[in-house]
Amino acid sequence: AGGLAGAAGAGLLGTGAGAQVAEGGAEAEAVAVAEAGSELTPASSPPASFPPSEPVPLTGLQRKDMFGTAVALSADGSVLAASAPYAAGDRGQVSAFLRQGNETDGGEGGSAAWWVPLGQVLEGSVAGDFLGGGARYPGPADSAALDLSSDGTVLAAAAAGEEGSGAARVHVFALDRSSRLWVPRGDPIPVEDGVAASLSLGPDGTVLAVGCPLCSGTDGLVRLYAWDGDGGHWGQVGNDVGGGLSVQAGQSVAIGGLGAGGDVVRVALGAPYASARVGLWGGRVRLLEWGGSGGPSRDVGLGVGAYGGRSGDRFGTSVAASADGTVLAVGADMWDRASANLP
Repeated sequence: AGGLAGAAGAGLLGTGAGAQVAEGGAEAEAVAVAEAGSELTPASSPPASFPPSEPVPLTGLQRKDMFGTAVALSADGSVLAASAPYAAGDRGQVSAFLRQGNETDGGEGGSAAWWVPLGQVLEGSVAGDFLGGGARYPGPADSAALDLSSDGTVLAAAAAGEEGSGAARVHVFALDRSSRLWVPRGDPIPVEDGVAASLSLGPDGTVLAVGCPLCSGTDGLVRLYAWDGDGGHWGQVGNDVGGGLSVQAGQSVAIGGLGAGGDVVRVALGAPYASARVGLWGGRVRLLEWGGSGGPSRDVGLGVGAYGGRSGDRFGTSVAASADGTVLAVGADMWDRASANLP
């Protein structure tokens, strides 16, 4: 479906700063963010028990909220986002955190780095949104529908919507430095005939790839969007890329490079249920470029794709790409299962 992304679904609710980052049980202070070039400058105090003798994990706000289902890091590791898709009655929540201190300052046996909340906790609008998990099937735990821009100031998260409502969508937020809050960047991007299971933001947060493995039945597809700052909306770039033959294309996506001026975008996409060449569910990964002299999307680098080694591998369950798109990492989550024991 071409054209611009329109408004779909209600917005998200901000629920205030979370308490996941308490060191020794003490809540971290609020974060003050100031403009300092491209960096975030926090203002907070170290936790009461400082330096901690060992790393203290971030934890969910509620029991069984599946906190950590999806995580995303900024390029320098200073901003972290994590989803809890079963929180708040299955509405789902996404929390962002800012790293403080320097882990080399704690001396031997200690660490002087700690995490504090960055902005408000984002919460889905309705039960069944599973914010940050994205997919209802195979399930939120099989999705990674959350991403950050390189500097950590743009955040994208998918919401499934109530079952059968057709309200699946992707929300994008930008950090407002003066209010210290996440504010919507444009209207939600609708996913008309499925649920987004994977997302990937470009380095500056102005390009977004959305993978929908259950769109078009179970063929799957990937769409690319670009932010129009003047018009204040997201518009689709080029054509949909479909998988065909129930391959669930878009189970994973990764933006791995922008051309000069951002006019060429390279995206890796996984189709773990592809059955060509190596047998049932061997899987396939494609590397595509949108824009530039090639016009609509076209396969590059991998020919017509890379394939799993044998039947049942599900090659392409996950993908990651280097910043320039020249190196790919691909997951095949069923590689060590005999083909005779396929589920």
